[in-house]
Amino acid sequence: MAERLDQGGALSPGETGIGGVDRAVRNDYQARFTGKEPQAAALQPLLQSVDTLVQHLCTHCTHLKGTRLEGRPPMVACYRGGRAHYSAHYDLLPHVVTCILYLNPKWDEGQDGGHLVLHPGTGRECRVAPCLNRLVIFWAGYSTQHAVAPTNRHRYAVTMWFDDADLNAEMETETEAQGD
Repeated sequence: MAERLDQGGALSPGETGIGGVDRAVRNDYQARFTGKEPQAAALQPLLQSVDTLVQHLCTHCTHLKGTRLEGRPPMVACYRGGRAHYSAHYDLLPHVVTCILYLNPKWDEGQDGGHLVLHPGTGRECRVAPCLNRLVIFWAGYSTQHAVAPTNRHRYAVTMWFDDADLNAEMETETEAQGD
């Protein structure tokens, strides 16, 4: 699906968290889906499975107990080789959990590059190869800085974020109050 979207011209240059395109920081191509697009139907089984898993984690993970998480629109991304990368960054509030599913068959960890590089605040780096059907789940916010190392071939992924539903509601209320 991601490859078809890329070949069909449906992906746009990825934007930084401040809403602009800075190819020195991030040079992937992506599309975000609200669920209303025809292509989004193909993502529904994945989204439901990941949502079930994350909700299950909420009942068993001390850090998440009592937190109401809600899924955000997913993003399909392509790094088109040629050393495409995404510099170190954080997925900020209200994101609590980030999930990435990789869609790359026959990935050669040594030659293809494109690893997800996690810095979880432990002082140790964790490198994850973007192999087909590998699902990575990590804390969002300031607890996990992460990057995409330069990739030497097309690299596809679907990213899903889960937000603190109560914090989302507070932020929406504040935004509406500022508009009055």
